[in-house]
Amino acid sequence: MAKITIVGAGGYVFPLTLVRDILAFEALQESTLCLYDPDPERVAITAGGARRLVDAHHLGAKIEVPASRREALDGADFVICTFQVGGIEAYGSTSASPVSTASTSLSGTRSAPAGCSAGSGPSRR
Repeated sequence: MAKITIVGAGGYVFPLTLVRDILAFEALQESTLCLYDPDPERVAITAGGARRLVDAHHLGAKIEVPASRREALDGADFVICTFQVGGIEAYGSTSASPVSTASTSLSGTRSAPAGCSAGSGPSRR
């Protein structure tokens, strides 16, 4: 089966959503999902959520957390890179803004060039 590596899997919401979306495809439900992030504590939390998802749906997917980026990329059939521009500090400032602007979207993905991703829509005032 395929080895799918997610680099930058230390975030919780977006990488776990990627895992869910990948595993929604029957052809990928036996894949190895390799979650890598330079912060081992954060990626361990994401991996725990991914394993619970796999177990809850009785899937054959395997979740790996390699110690190095080189190990994560070795033999990967697909690589997805994800990162938060500005780190967690940027997320905190953008996730608060929808409340103050009466936006119907509570997504914190409005910073960076791809700021309209993840379903964030226009503000309604």
